[in-house]
Amino acid sequence: MSLEEMSRDAKSLLLFFETCAVDHGGLVRESAMNADDFSIAEEWRDTGYARLERVRAADLATNGTDRRNYVVFLSDRAFNDAHALRRERANFLGAQRTRLTVAEAHAAEETRNGKESNA
Repeated sequence: MSLEEMSRDAKSLLLFFETCAVDHGGLVRESAMNADDFSIAEEWRDTGYARLERVRAADLATNGTDRRNYVVFLSDRAFNDAHALRRERANFLGAQRTRLTVAEAHAAEETRNGKESNA
């Protein structure tokens, strides 16, 4: 399945899994997932796109504060797709940015001054 064919929920799950892989060593908090997420994860396991496995009981946190009881493993393709989604999101949000950098403000001012002197 290509990124274009992927549902919004699947894209969201991919970004969540990528964050878990990068920031938490692959550990996934089960409470952050719903039944649809588990269905998507099962499809991905069957295709080799990503694998979600339970942590053995002996290694679960006993203090009740960190219930990361799954581990996710992403394929190279899944990592590449997650990167593409992050880049797409960065471009989208960057285009909506209303705060200017100093360089952008100077360039805009020079453009305005140039137009004023040409008028």
